[in-house]
Amino acid sequence: MDTNTAIQPETISEAPQKPESPPKRRRPGRRKKVLKNILAIIISLSVVGALVWLTYIAFYQPAPEFYLTQRIEIWDVPIKRTLNGWGPMAPVLSETVTLTESGTVLEANAFYGATVREGDVLVALDTSSIDKAVEAHEKTIAGHEKSIENLNAQIAAAETKIGEIYTELAKANAEQIALANAARLYAPFDGQIVEAERMIIGQNIPVGTKLARLIDDSKMTLTLYFSYGYENDIYLGQPCEVSVPSVMSTVAGTVSGIEKVRRIGADGSVTFEVTITMDNPGALITQAAATASMKTANGETILPSGSGMLECIREELLVTESEGPLKTNNLRNYYDVREGDLLVELDFQPDTTIEEAFMGRVNDQEALIEGYQESITGLGEQIAAVNDQIALEYERIDDLVIRSPIDGQVSSYFDIYPGMTVGGSGSTPVTITVSQTETLILEGTLYQSDVQRVTVGMPVDILYNSVPVSGTLTKIDLNPDQQQNPGMGAYYPVTISLDNSEGSLMVGSYADFEIVLETSIDTPIIVPIQAIKAIGQDEYIFLLPHDGVRPETAVDLPEGVVPPGFYAVPVECGIQDSRYIEVTEGIPAEWEGWEVFTQKTDNLPSPLPSYDFEVEISDPEMRGYFDEGYEKGYEDALNASPSPGEGDGYYDDFGNWIPGDGSDPGFVDPMPIDPGIVKPMPNDGVVLPEDGEPAYG
Repeated sequence: MDTNTAIQPETISEAPQKPESPPKRRRPGRRKKVLKNILAIIISLSVVGALVWLTYIAFYQPAPEFYLTQRIEIWDVPIKRTLNGWGPMAPVLSETVTLTESGTVLEANAFYGATVREGDVLVALDTSSIDKAVEAHEKTIAGHEKSIENLNAQIAAAETKIGEIYTELAKANAEQIALANAARLYAPFDGQIVEAERMIIGQNIPVGTKLARLIDDSKMTLTLYFSYGYENDIYLGQPCEVSVPSVMSTVAGTVSGIEKVRRIGADGSVTFEVTITMDNPGALITQAAATASMKTANGETILPSGSGMLECIREELLVTESEGPLKTNNLRNYYDVREGDLLVELDFQPDTTIEEAFMGRVNDQEALIEGYQESITGLGEQIAAVNDQIALEYERIDDLVIRSPIDGQVSSYFDIYPGMTVGGSGSTPVTITVSQTETLILEGTLYQSDVQRVTVGMPVDILYNSVPVSGTLTKIDLNPDQQQNPGMGAYYPVTISLDNSEGSLMVGSYADFEIVLETSIDTPIIVPIQAIKAIGQDEYIFLLPHDGVRPETAVDLPEGVVPPGFYAVPVECGIQDSRYIEVTEGIPAEWEGWEVFTQKTDNLPSPLPSYDFEVEISDPEMRGYFDEGYEKGYEDALNASPSPGEGDGYYDDFGNWIPGDGSDPGFVDPMPIDPGIVKPMPNDGVVLPEDGEPAYG
C-alpha cells in the first residue's frame, strides 16, 4: 500500500448521506513499516555520531601533556662564562745574523745567554783598510757639496731677480692685464639668462655696464621660522613636504640649514630660522609663497610660524669689468647656459710693448740659472759615483762587523774569540740568534662564535705544567685558520702575550689558556636556562613549592600562562653558561632543592630517565595513546639522535640538544645536569579541556 495514499485526508462527498458504518481496522503491516523507518533513522544518526566522534579522536582530541621540572641549586663555586684553548709559546721577537766574511777577529762580545742591546757589536773583524778608503771618499764628496752650495746661492739670486722683474712688470701693466682678462665674460655657474640688455655687435661697452642676470632655479630654497619648542626635533637632512599654493602642488624637500636666531613671531612665539632646499620640477618660480611641514620621531607634524617665499638657489648680476667694442654677444633671455660658457666678448687691444721689454730681462736671468743647474747636475753625478764606492766599502763593513739586530739574549751556541781567523774556503758561516724572551707569545685559536666575544687587552689565565701564569690578549686575526677542523666551522688565530721575566716558560712548549668572559658571585643560586620565562619586559620562574604553599612573592598572571600547581615568581638574572643561569633576585636560599617548571611535553623525555614514572589512566584508549607516545619518543631518541661529534650538535643523556661536538676550544662543560622530575598533570595526567586546547601554551 502507498504510504502517501494512506495518509491523505478523507474527501468530502456531496452525495446523500448514508448511515454511519463501523470504523475500519488498520492493517497489521502498516505499524511495522513505520517502526522500521524510525529505526533506520536512529541507526543513521548513530553512524554519523560515531564518525564525528572518531574524527574528533583522530584529529582534534588534545594529546596528554606533562611538565618537566628541575631543582633550584646553590653552587659552591661561581658560575663562569669562559673560552678555552691551547697553543705553542714562542719569543715575541727573534732575529738571526750571519758572519759570511773571512778575517781576523778583533772583538767577540757575544756568548750563549748573554744580554745584548740593539746595535751592540757581537763580532767584529779587522776593518782598518776600509776605514781609510771611506775617509778619502768622504773628503771628495765634501768638496763637491761646497761647490753645489755656491751654485745654489747663485740660482737663488737669479730667481729673486726674476721675481723683482715680474713685480715691476705687474705694476707697469696691471690695468692692461686686468682689462684683457675681463674682456671675456664667462658663465660663473649653470643657470638661465634673464633681464638681458639689448646690444649690437660693434657697440662700445664701457666698464660697469649691466648685461643680464644669471639664475640657477634647478633647486629652490625656502626660509621659514619654527618655534624653539621643536629645536631638538629638526635636524640637517630631515625630509619635509613643501606646499606651494600658487601651483597647487606639494614638493619633497630637505632641511639644508638651521640658524639659531631669535625671531619673535606674530603670535609672540620665539622662533629660529630653517632653510629648506628642494628640486624644482619646473613649475616653481621665485617669490612664490610656500610653506612646509615635517614629522617628529613620534609622528607629530611640525608647522612653521607663517609662510615664506621661494628663492633660486643661486643668482648673480652680470656686469662688464672691461671696455671696448662688442665682439661676441651670446646673451639671450631664458637661454640655459653651462658654467664656463662664453657670454660676452669685447674687442680689447692691450699695449704689448711694456711686457716685451721686461720679458727680455727675464730671459737673461733664466739663461744664467740653466747654466748653474747644469753644473750642479755634473757635480751630483760625481757625488753619486763616490757614494757608490763608499757603499761598496760599507757593504764590506756590514759583513765584517756583526751587530745585534734587537734587544734580547743570545740564544745560539758558537765558539769565537779575539785573534782567531774565521771564514775562508770550505768553512761554515758563523750564525748568531738573538731572542726577546722576557715576553713570550702564545698562538692559539678561537671558534667563529667565540671570537666576537673577546677584545684586545682582555686578561688571560695560562696553565703551564700546572703553574698558573698571567697573560693578555694582544691580537685577534680575522683571517680564519683554514687548516684546523675543516668543515666544522672557522677558527680564528689569537695572540696572547705572557710575562716570562722569571724565565719559567720554555720556548716551543704548549700551554692551555682560559679567557673569563663573566663571573657570578661565589655561591650563586642556579636554575636551568629553560626555567626562566620572559613575559613582556619581566622574567619569572614557575615554582612548585615543597610544602605546596603559595610563596609570598608569587604573582598572578593571565589564565593559561602558569601550569596548574605552579606559582609565578618574578626574578632577576645574572650571567649564564651553556645550560645554567644565575638568579640574583627573587629566589631565597631556603628554596634550594625546590622544583621549577622547564618545559611542557606530550611524550616522556627520551632516552628513558633513571626514575620510575607512574600515571593512572582509567580510559583504556587514553592509556594506549600515552603508551604509544612514550614508545615513539624513546624510539626517536635511539634512531634519530646523532652521537656526540657528528653533525652540528648532539643530544645529551636527557634529550637536550647541544650545539657543536664538544671539541670547540670555547666549549663550556657545565656541571652534571639534574634530570629533574616529570610531573603528571592533575586529573590522572591527561588534559582534556572543554574547548579542546591545552591548558598551557
